[in-house]
Amino acid sequence: EFYAKKAFLNIALEATQLKKVIWLADYFELISSNVDQKIKRTLIFQKYLSKTQSLGLLGRLHELQQLLDHNVTEASFAALKRSSASLTPSQGVGSEINTSACEQADFHGKETIESLRQEVDLVYDSYVHGAIRPAQNPEAMIEFKDMIQQLHKKGVAFLIVIPPYNPNFMTRMKMEYPDIYEAHLQWLDELRKLEGPGIEVKSFFDGIPNDHGLPANWNDGVHCTCKGAIQMCAPPLER
Repeated sequence: EFYAKKAFLNIALEATQLKKVIWLADYFELISSNVDQKIKRTLIFQKYLSKTQSLGLLGRLHELQQLLDHNVTEASFAALKRSSASLTPSQGVGSEINTSACEQADFHGKETIESLRQEVDLVYDSYVHGAIRPAQNPEAMIEFKDMIQQLHKKGVAFLIVIPPYNPNFMTRMKMEYPDIYEAHLQWLDELRKLEGPGIEVKSFFDGIPNDHGLPANWNDGVHCTCKGAIQMCAPPLER
């Protein structure tokens, strides 16, 4: 989600000397209804984001209640984990992935062909009727472009990686929702216009090379396996 990624990026800029940012671009992250208000309304993050419009007293109280409910839930899960058997401290999302296994020719992923088909159908329905149905917020796109330009002025290289949808997801979207597909093409065009010295756009929107939508590359309709992610990210990083 755009504002969460922007907040953590600004925190990193404050803490270290960044040389390059790799941004995995999602179409839905610039849609207003997909914005995670917990990020924008959490005080510690607000200084790392653009100022937001005041919600008024009642609006703030409602947001506070949501934050409290969320934070209590998160704290409860954390307490349950601590009370369970001793575990190795987490090194972050994806730290447990065996990249050597992912790169092997016989890597098959966790899904079967049939279970993947079901997962693609489930995600497709939720996306075309929800996450990617509304139009993108033009102001969010402007803010995204401004963020990149500000990083460029600081000498930070920026690589935008545009991931694909599962081929079956993409085929259905083209046929059943051509308006959503066309909106994606307009978004791609806007991102490609950003290319220049220090700013690179690598698009896999048309698919991962030699991909046939199989479980080796896909967990569902929108999320690649580690093998799929390596096929996308390794070539531009090796240069």
